[in-house]
Amino acid sequence: DCEGFSSSVSLEQYDSLVSFQGGLHFCRQCGYATKYRPHMKSHLCKHTGERHFKCYVCPAAFRDSGSLRKHVRTHTGERPFSCVHCGVSFTLKHHLTRHMERFHADKKL
Repeated sequence: DCEGFSSSVSLEQYDSLVSFQGGLHFCRQCGYATKYRPHMKSHLCKHTGERHFKCYVCPAAFRDSGSLRKHVRTHTGERPFSCVHCGVSFTLKHHLTRHMERFHADKKL
């Protein structure tokens, strides 16, 4: 069993998908490289289509816990990113950034 990777994937299968050189794990399919094996395991899900992080409310599933966490906000209504100028809140940081650029570009924090 590997975190973020199907227990059905054996070490031999991992080794056939990834090469290790100079302290880096390289994806044989696209060339992605990382120092960290867990990052590579998560990356490989892009190619395999595996999604291990499942929403407890709806059928949605995701490759990584961060994406699931963002998705769950659609169910909980959590909006952790608030504008310091007008107080409007957003579920995603890039939505706040876009808001700041559109409506408060002339203001400083």
